[in-house]
Amino acid sequence: MDYTKYKNYVPLDKMTKVDNYPEYIVVHNSDSDVDDFISIQSYHILERDFENVGYHYVIERSGDIKKGRPENYHGAHVAENDINKKSIGIALCGKFETKGPNDNQIKSLKLLLKSLIDKYSLSKENIVPHRHFTTKKTCYGSYMDDNWAQLIINEEDIDYKKKFEKCEYEKKKEQESFISAIIRLFRIRK
Repeated sequence: MDYTKYKNYVPLDKMTKVDNYPEYIVVHNSDSDVDDFISIQSYHILERDFENVGYHYVIERSGDIKKGRPENYHGAHVAENDINKKSIGIALCGKFETKGPNDNQIKSLKLLLKSLIDKYSLSKENIVPHRHFTTKKTCYGSYMDDNWAQLIINEEDIDYKKKFEKCEYEKKKEQESFISAIIRLFRIRK
């Protein structure tokens, strides 16, 4: 889509000003049924009158990480306390009031968070949801605790996907077995 007729539009490759010095990584959710970067970008430009997409990264439901604004360019994702000039904004596509992101999104977020905290020498305590800065937002959804994104960094990488698809019965059996193993492990540690 051609956004050039919109007065505030700035192409992503023309966002060259250095005015963002990350102290935080702010994780959001789109709080909508959109599945992709383009939908969020269009909404931000057409409806919110932003220069472009407000986030530095968008993680689609497929787990694909899409690059938004350059990291050294201010975001448009947290209006409070000038945080847009002190943070990297990451949005997960989806509504997370009754369930969390899918496995692909979690794996991608984990990799991206690890990379960013290393790059900017940030503490994992500086990975926060949008609601950390305002009571007007529920990002990243009320289903997850405030420290959820911090905790996933410490989880072991587990590949739940097998080479061949399993029928629903086999998946359920595998889950029951996994839960039983966790219960046994918990009993052993007591």
